[in-house]
Amino acid sequence: RSLSRSLSLSRSLSRSLRLSRRRRRRPAMLSVPFKKASAADLATPLRSYIKSSLSDADAETYAGDVAALQNLRDAVRAGLGAGGPSPKELALYYHHLTQAEPYFPVSDSVARVRLEWNDAWRPSSTAALSSLKFERAALLFNVGAAAAQRGARADRSGVEGLKLACKCFSQAAGAFAAVKDAVAPAIPGATSFDLSQSGLQLAVHLMQAQTQACFFEKAVLDRRRALSGAAPGTKPMKGSMVAGLAGKAGEFYALALQLCDAQGGNSGAISSLLDSPLDPSWVSHLSFQRMCFEASEAYWAGQHWFEEGETKGTGYGKAVGWWAEAERRVGNALAAGEISELSPSLLAGAEALRDQIARQKRGVEDDNAKIYHEIVPGPDRLEAVKKIGIAKPLPLPQLLLEFMVTLAPHPNAWP
Repeated sequence: RSLSRSLSLSRSLSRSLRLSRRRRRRPAMLSVPFKKASAADLATPLRSYIKSSLSDADAETYAGDVAALQNLRDAVRAGLGAGGPSPKELALYYHHLTQAEPYFPVSDSVARVRLEWNDAWRPSSTAALSSLKFERAALLFNVGAAAAQRGARADRSGVEGLKLACKCFSQAAGAFAAVKDAVAPAIPGATSFDLSQSGLQLAVHLMQAQTQACFFEKAVLDRRRALSGAAPGTKPMKGSMVAGLAGKAGEFYALALQLCDAQGGNSGAISSLLDSPLDPSWVSHLSFQRMCFEASEAYWAGQHWFEEGETKGTGYGKAVGWWAEAERRVGNALAAGEISELSPSLLAGAEALRDQIARQKRGVEDDNAKIYHEIVPGPDRLEAVKKIGIAKPLPLPQLLLEFMVTLAPHPNAWP
């Protein structure tokens, strides 16, 4: 029995090393589109307000500050038309607008200025308000979009790229959460779906899901590097912990999916989203990712019990049971993927997982039948995996600091 365990462990390590040498294309991540702004003259109504509420001399004193605010808006708008402003430009304008807002009660009756932004999910739909809170909400949404787009572009084939993607998606989640909790509720008047509570919560859950997915990918990569000797001194993460990371990623995808579909998992409809503002392919993506991470959770739970068998002499039956469940889950994912428009990298990742499950299960199932004779539990007898959540939205002050914004008063601060 000891010799059999050694041979089985050797086969497992060989499979892990082969997988570590095989370069895979990581499944694509979703990014969030920018909100785009129409031209607006902030300077004239703000100067007029200073003149009427203070004096001509004060209007002259603060003319430079007003002009700077207008220039920041123009720079952001120009960037949006040229493929995307820099995160620093967005955060800098947001910061100065936040400082100015208490001194300018911009509304339909005071210092009126028409601020118009489109809906990120439906570019042809726009909303216009005379409100600096609306302007701030749109800006902060775009801070999140910029971070999400950078995260989606990150090369996740290595450790540094995965760290960057984790950081960017955490920043994006923090920006969307701040809009949802602190800015959007104070906007006076109706806006657009992307700034609604449902739309913002969807963006938060999506970014959390993708952050968690990156943590999972890094855990798997670190484990393979440790087993291959590429990272001397690194202890591989236990299979149970990797399973917990995968399970939590699936849970975040499920939460996002619930906001896309009132039936919570049927990718054929988007009944809960105000006339379907999202592309249906997004719903298919979320549903597929949920199923794939649930399959990964089952695979790594099986790996945990296989490792228990190798070290403690029992656990092979549970390993086979979990791998059978993983086969069922990944099969369901691939069946759904065949009727949906999904990226090739998503399908390739699921197919690789299916093949990996089959290889692991085949050898251990045969050994269990011939040597160990352990009971293989059915799906309803498998112990629940303890989910491990690491993904958290980055707090707004830290987010703005990371976007290189100095949170000190403007040198010529407002009165």
